Amino acid sequence: PLLGPEYPLPSAAAAVASALLTECFGFASGLTGYASRGLVDWGVAGRFLVISVPSALAGALLAGNVAGYPVLLRSVYAALMIGLALYLT
Repeated sequence: PLLGPEYPLPSAAAAVASALLTECFGFASGLTGYASRGLVDWGVAGRFLVISVPSALAGALLAGNVAGYPVLLRSVYAALMIGLALYLT
């Protein structure tokens, strides 16, 4: 994976990390806009953060170990999404 010919990334985990960092800036921009208009349901946002922040930290710690196992990575991601959906409903 490459971020351009001048910035080769050493692994799939590095590519995922750079993509997530880029997404954080986009999400922060959107959150700022919605929050300034009073359109954020902070109760739902808080419930989402209870699951997503620990999952993100665990994923950051384990990324190098599971990057070589795409089936495991997809399975864990699917389980987290289903668990989050069940938690939020």
